[in-house]
Amino acid sequence: MTTNSPIAKKLPSLIIGNIVAGRYLIHQKIGSGAMGAVYEAEHVHLRTRVALKILHEEFLGNSEAQARFEREAIAAAKVQHPTIAEAIDFGVLENGARYLALEFVSGVTLRELLDQEGSFAIQRVLMIAFQVSAALAAAHGKNVIHRDLKPENIMLVTLDSGDELVKVLDFGIAKVCEAELPESQKGLTKAGSLFGTPEYMAPEQVCGEAVDSRADLYALGIIIYEMLAGHSPFAAEELVDVLSAQITQEPPELELELPEPFRVLIRSLLAKKIEDRPSSADELYCQLEEISRALGFTLSAPRTLGGSQIQIAPGTARSGETIPVSGEVRIELSNEEEEEDEPLEPLRPSMIDMMRDASRRSIVVGQKKIPLGVLVLVMVVGAVLGTVLTIAVRRHFEAEATLQAEVAAEAAHQQLLERVRSGDRESITELRARADLSYDASTLHPDHQSALAADYLALGRGYASLSLYPGAVLSYSRALELDPHSAEDGDLLWDIHQALARRDTVDAALQLTLKHLGSLGADLIYDVWDDHRGQRGMTAVVARMQKLVHSEELHELATDPLKVALELERGENCEKTKALLPRAIAHGDERSLRRLEALRVTSGCRQGQQKVDCFACLRSEDEKLEQALARARAEKQPPLFRAPAQGAAGTAAPSKLRE
Repeated sequence: MTTNSPIAKKLPSLIIGNIVAGRYLIHQKIGSGAMGAVYEAEHVHLRTRVALKILHEEFLGNSEAQARFEREAIAAAKVQHPTIAEAIDFGVLENGARYLALEFVSGVTLRELLDQEGSFAIQRVLMIAFQVSAALAAAHGKNVIHRDLKPENIMLVTLDSGDELVKVLDFGIAKVCEAELPESQKGLTKAGSLFGTPEYMAPEQVCGEAVDSRADLYALGIIIYEMLAGHSPFAAEELVDVLSAQITQEPPELELELPEPFRVLIRSLLAKKIEDRPSSADELYCQLEEISRALGFTLSAPRTLGGSQIQIAPGTARSGETIPVSGEVRIELSNEEEEEDEPLEPLRPSMIDMMRDASRRSIVVGQKKIPLGVLVLVMVVGAVLGTVLTIAVRRHFEAEATLQAEVAAEAAHQQLLERVRSGDRESITELRARADLSYDASTLHPDHQSALAADYLALGRGYASLSLYPGAVLSYSRALELDPHSAEDGDLLWDIHQALARRDTVDAALQLTLKHLGSLGADLIYDVWDDHRGQRGMTAVVARMQKLVHSEELHELATDPLKVALELERGENCEKTKALLPRAIAHGDERSLRRLEALRVTSGCRQGQQKVDCFACLRSEDEKLEQALARARAEKQPPLFRAPAQGAAGTAAPSKLRE
């Protein structure tokens, strides 16, 4: 749920350059994650730089998201170590958003370095792993498990001395001892919830089983492998393939010359069984130190410019061992017996064998061919936990179901439109009620306008097929208001042609034609006038058209060929007609033919008792007149429409049907 606070809505656009929480001047945005955005800021009183992480505004009304953000603050504050970005401040902004101020780390992420360099030398790999293990030991000693260790969350800072100092970032999904949390922080996640980045998740993490600090050691093992090989041991394009590999596949052997103790250590870090890995980060730290010493490398801590050595050696956990954690609760050492969440049943070998066998087979779901291994893994993981993976799969199928429902609804709507076009009265009533309810061209989204215009086009055709032309004209008017491209619809042009020829609809049809149809409308008006002049019972209609044929309004809308015909119809004097001939030769069509043929008559005007030539001035231009006549005979007027698939009942087709 999101907040409607106006401050919250303004925050993303106004935050740069603002002072928030009364003391942090925001300079720039430097990153963004699932929970929040990170800004470079300056404490205005202390003049120190900080990284200010602010919860995304969509989570402002989400109590669980806010609690998780607070948990990150608690996790970061619990652990103070040179290799971990220090938490400085936590609070609530004016708009209700939580913020966390962290030590500003000016460096480059391990991911960026890997992308640039591909792989590292053994000494550098050991140096980085050595410092990360120290950071993990410090966190685990405070009962904090990172759970999302990956190259993106490891920063390398080059000191003035040239040494590289590791900084571990982002405890956003860290697990903290529940006994040390406030009541609002307890029980956020049930056993079986999946958190982390698939490529760096331990098998037990994928399966939603009890997770302890050795999940972080597994992630560090993946990172060490990647630093040496230049790629992750379980990289794959599909999420389900990555998760399946974490559960069922052994990592490929590194094709490098490595000292056997280092190779054995990497293999133990990547062990599928928790008990086969080093027991703690302290133990890993010592093993890395021994391997380095055997290779002749000195893994001394980085030094400052002044030569002071940064103390990164981890402290030892109170019991010298790591305490298992079930679900979201870490159990403290205590003489009292405490309840632990019952761990979920681990994946049985038969399930793993089934996945391996299924990886080579597939089944058809709907119209899609899906590898059976994908479905088996989804079912197994889903049965074990109901994890984020199963949520993602469920959402995928929900989206598929929604899409199929939308397709079915669209198909049903198209069937309704077909019934409407054919003149089914019940369907017309149903669609008219729906369309009129949605009709408001000023507020509809353009996509919705286009869809609603299609509905009104169908209604126009349906009304016309029943000879209900007032309803047809109104429906077509709305279609054109919603989508001007409706003027390209052949059925609309046919039916408006019919409406123009009816005394009960001529005025409304003319208004629509002149307002929406442009040059097509001018062609329609001329065509109706030309079709019906001289016909009995059409005097009123022809008179309305006759007035327009001689008007400037229609002339402005007309195309060049129609303008020639209109000017010839005006029957102006000989000199103006003579000047028109070149345009008739260039643009005329069959609509000019009748008037051009009349110009050949030499006894059309009465003068006293004699009939004389009305256009005597043309006789010296007989050649041009004949050229204009030839053009008019050869050029057909442009096609306007075709008869609808189901002709209008009870109406006569126009005498000049444009095919």
